[in-house]
This record gives sequence, structure tokens and C-alpha cells, in this order.
Amino acid sequence: MVQQQAITDAIKTLADVENRFHLRRTEDERFFTEWYEDLPEINDVEQESLDLIRRRYLYHLTDGHLTEGTVTLLLGSPLLEKYFSRMLKQNLLPSGG
Repeated sequence: MVQQQAITDAIKTLADVENRFHLRRTEDERFFTEWYEDLPEINDVEQESLDLIRRRYLYHLTDGHLTEGTVTLLLGSPLLEKYFSRMLKQNLLPSGG
């Protein structure tokens, strides 16, 4: 009989994933080219914001365990805030009723 184990019991941290599946972090800009090919240009202010978000994420990742909520706060919230701010400035969001 096959023994089953919840993934959250088997893998607790990103370090566990990297060790178990023999993964390693890469800084290679050619990795997953579909993530950055044919994208609109971003300005220097946007790049600085992205760099800050990335540094915050990597800083918190050094502890080895980030919950989904933490990732949402570190990455999702700032990105959505920037996106909606940009959409509002360009009048691309529907008005509330």
C-alpha cells in the first residue's frame, strides 16, 4: 500500500524544495525568457520599485520560510498598488457605481 503524506508535512521551506528536487537559485537573465520577451518598456522609477521589492523578498527569504500571506504582502500588494495607480492615472479603470 502506498503511504500518503501532505505536501506541507513533507516540505516546509523553499530550502527543502531546493534540496529535495536538486534545484538551485539562478541569477541568469536568460532563464524563462518568456517572462521578459516582448514586454513594454519600464521607466527608471518602475525599475527602482521592482528592485526594492526584490531586495525585500530576498531579505525575508533568508529565514527559509515564507507563508503565502507574507509573499502576498511583500510582492503582490506593492505590485498591485503600482498597477492600479498607473491605471488610474491613465483613466483605464471603470468608474465605480
